[in-house]
Amino acid sequence: MKSGGRITILFITINLFIAALLAAILVGGVGKLLQVLIEWPLNFGLGIAAMYALGFYIGNWMETLIQQKKWNGVLTGMMGAMLILFIGTFVGAMVGFFLEGVPYWQRTQDLGSAMEDYLLKPLYWIFAFGTIPTIIAGSILGVRLKKNVPA
Repeated sequence: MKSGGRITILFITINLFIAALLAAILVGGVGKLLQVLIEWPLNFGLGIAAMYALGFYIGNWMETLIQQKKWNGVLTGMMGAMLILFIGTFVGAMVGFFLEGVPYWQRTQDLGSAMEDYLLKPLYWIFAFGTIPTIIAGSILGVRLKKNVPA
């Protein structure tokens, strides 16, 4: 049985914990971070759920690429982790776009501003602070998947 998905889920959890610590430092403490999380629970909830759901499948896929196709473990892990981050962020941003951006667009007739505020800015900020931890965790994940050779 493949365990790449389970290992990837573990790395997603670790990466989310690191992201929460960084966010708490940046926003001024755990209390302020909780206020942000309470303000957008559906955005964060669905984004994180998408990371976990796709992380299982992408982890198994990465394991196949690394072990059977002999792809570079570090690069495959980095790219897989970044793909998981992108998809999770995009899903969370789409929730915000549909719940808040579309009504804003209907009021103002300004689709560009709605897309910028509710799609591009979340992607920018999460990637601005999440790229380096995700690349590091993805590299370690790729090495771990390479060492997880079935008997």
